[in-house]
Amino acid sequence: MHRYGKRKSLALVTVLAAVLCLLPAGAWAARSVEDVLRSYIEARYPWPQIDVRNIVLSEDMSGKGLPVRIMVIKNPPGRAVFELRYENGKKVVASADVQAFDMAQMSRYAFNKGHVLTGDDIYSTMVNISDLPRGSIRSGSDIIGKTLTRAISPNVPLEKSMLNGSPLVKRGQKVTILVDAPGFRITGTGQLLDNAFVGKYVKVMNLASKKVISGLLVDEGTVEAQF
Repeated sequence: MHRYGKRKSLALVTVLAAVLCLLPAGAWAARSVEDVLRSYIEARYPWPQIDVRNIVLSEDMSGKGLPVRIMVIKNPPGRAVFELRYENGKKVVASADVQAFDMAQMSRYAFNKGHVLTGDDIYSTMVNISDLPRGSIRSGSDIIGKTLTRAISPNVPLEKSMLNGSPLVKRGQKVTILVDAPGFRITGTGQLLDNAFVGKYVKVMNLASKKVISGLLVDEGTVEAQF
């Protein structure tokens, strides 16, 4: 049993050695370079997520340690090129496919122009920056309460140019209550009971009757009553 165990271990080592010989030259070095490049890119570029693949080295540096300095020849994303410098003075060129991802705020549904966006209308996801239009919005807080300047489709990145600012009107502010119906128009003074954005429905107290009614905040100082 002891001899059989030794023969089995030797056979396993032989098979493992044969498998390792099938690896392309520089595979172990490339794996280490990938880690070095990834750390370098993460530390120097603003993207929260990157993907580094298909590294090609101008020279195999297996067993010669890791680079002590990196210089950028062609910036990522895309096919990026770096110069790796080693302690022995050797310079090796490394190229790699680098994809970068950033957070984007996406439309959940289709909306018409003039729609005031709420938290339920959007969602956040990581998107390849090559697919993000210029002016894309990263934070949902920059969107909620804003009005669309044009109609949009579902699942598109939201851009600054798509939105108009919609001011927040604070609770307690006095507003004009407007009742507009065929044949008559009545106005009164009320007080907002909630913080609200223009274009949203709010509760307002009629200061004369002390009754609470609902209405549409049509601008910063006017609520159109709903009955």
